[in-house]
Amino acid sequence: MTALEAGATVMAGLLLAQGLLGVAEQRLYTDAQRAGSPLVVRLNLFGSLLAVGIGVLAAAWIRRRGLPSPWHFLLLNVWLLLTVFLRIATYRATGVSHSPVIDRVAARLF
Repeated sequence: MTALEAGATVMAGLLLAQGLLGVAEQRLYTDAQRAGSPLVVRLNLFGSLLAVGIGVLAAAWIRRRGLPSPWHFLLLNVWLLLTVFLRIATYRATGVSHSPVIDRVAARLF
């Protein structure tokens, strides 16, 4: 495994984690928060599900067949960046300052 393949596998893992976080957040938004901007919330859910799928498929592909091209590494980074921007837009549209998952984890820990 080359360094670029290892980096792409890490990016695929981050994409998977970002997608799972987005799916978990969807369950924590209230109906009033979802009603504020339903299009952005739906796009966030769709982007999160797509991120999970792309993360799993990319990691499996790289593990089994290697990285087809350095451009795939760039595409993983671009998609990760797009999911981050989509998450920021969702936070602004729903009126939250940070992930509701953080509040849930903090409440359980403390």
